[in-house]
Amino acid sequence: CDLNFSERYGVEYIEAHHKVPISTYSSAYVLSQDDFALLCPNCHRAVHIYMKKDGLQYLEIKKKLRHR
Repeated sequence: CDLNFSERYGVEYIEAHHKVPISTYSSAYVLSQDDFALLCPNCHRAVHIYMKKDGLQYLEIKKKLRHR
């Protein structure tokens, strides 16, 4: 969303979103940086809403939100 959280709220803050739900990982899976998307809290919440409401995957949601 290009929100500069630090400039807007005076604190540096970002949330990490698992691109693939944790529940789908096997116990042997090793996480990497590519498994996460760094999002502002508003975008993070919106992604979870779209995942639950529409059953979309992260990349589909990212495209949808970019075109809004």
